[in-house]
Amino acid sequence: MIGLPGSGKSTVAPELAGMLGVEWTDLDEAVVARAGLSVPELFEQFGEQHFRDLELAEFRNALDGPPRVLAAGGGLLGSERARSLAADCEVVWLRARLDTLLARLGPDERAARPLLGARGPEPGEQSLRAGLARLDERRAHTYSETADVVVEVDGRSPREVADIVLDGLTGAEGAH
Repeated sequence: MIGLPGSGKSTVAPELAGMLGVEWTDLDEAVVARAGLSVPELFEQFGEQHFRDLELAEFRNALDGPPRVLAAGGGLLGSERARSLAADCEVVWLRARLDTLLARLGPDERAARPLLGARGPEPGEQSLRAGLARLDERRAHTYSETADVVVEVDGRSPREVADIVLDGLTGAEGAH
């Protein structure tokens, strides 16, 4: 699963995994567990590229194991290598309006999400909205090109989203 922060990847993934009878992995959590540092600490101490290298390694590890639902970090598909690996996967884009993302994240999320402007001078919702809009602008094309299933999550429960994802993966109409 791919999508912007707040789209519901880490919430829908366990729901979908339960429906499929498989395990699930949150890629950011796997990186944090391996590195022993939080995502903001990794960005601050080693930079984004180091984080992306760790993320790609954990992605490879997940692909080497049994089938699973993977809640990927929103920037995972920024590298050609990651997109190449993802080509052998069913990629689901959880897409949400900015207002939905803002309602789910809240202004205090800035510190936990380095690419949303945590280092910027503007506090609060306007800065968070601007950070999300920048990410959306940078990632939407890649998400669109990579996704096999696109689900609009606005106003839907995690179970409803998981049902739509499952329908999309099994070829039902209306998920893409």
